[in-house]
Amino acid sequence: RLSAEELHTSEVAAGAVIGAGIDFGNSLTERWVDLGRNKHYVSGGSQVTVSLWVNYTSTSDVAELFNISTSAVLVPDQPQSRVSLLVYPGSLRLRGRAPDSNAFNEVHVPGPVEEGVWKLITGVINLENDSMFLYVNGEIGDADMADFGSESFDISPSSFSAIGSNDKGDDDYFSGMIDEVRLEHIAR
Repeated sequence: RLSAEELHTSEVAAGAVIGAGIDFGNSLTERWVDLGRNKHYVSGGSQVTVSLWVNYTSTSDVAELFNISTSAVLVPDQPQSRVSLLVYPGSLRLRGRAPDSNAFNEVHVPGPVEEGVWKLITGVINLENDSMFLYVNGEIGDADMADFGSESFDISPSSFSAIGSNDKGDDDYFSGMIDEVRLEHIAR
């Protein structure tokens, strides 16, 4: 887990420079950013857009880029995400769920994920229209209708949220660099 001191190093302060994001190392270094507990990031919202620049150093394992959890652990050892962006060997995935008690919906972009190249990854979830979109470098990679069962995320805080790992920061560590993470309450 990255401490507040590590987040304020010159490496991070140079984030406006192309190619100068946070270096998450590799899956063995277990580096991640804790976005805090019990935060209302998407609470009660009906639309969300998550975007970030990524540069992979390894795509051989499942790794989570961005994750906002449900309000409570529903099923131990199962994904608890309201919103997440993931890398699987050979694909990118966007997952979302609403209400928290539902299973997650997913869209994915198949094909090899290039290592050593900066890519802009954007996931859009619109609960009102039951739709999900996943973009790579501004081009649509996948879109699908989803059955969310609700027109808004639960009105409760997310228990855990993270960048570079699963929601709790205890697995699925990202290998590479991440820069300019944005979370917006609108479908862009």
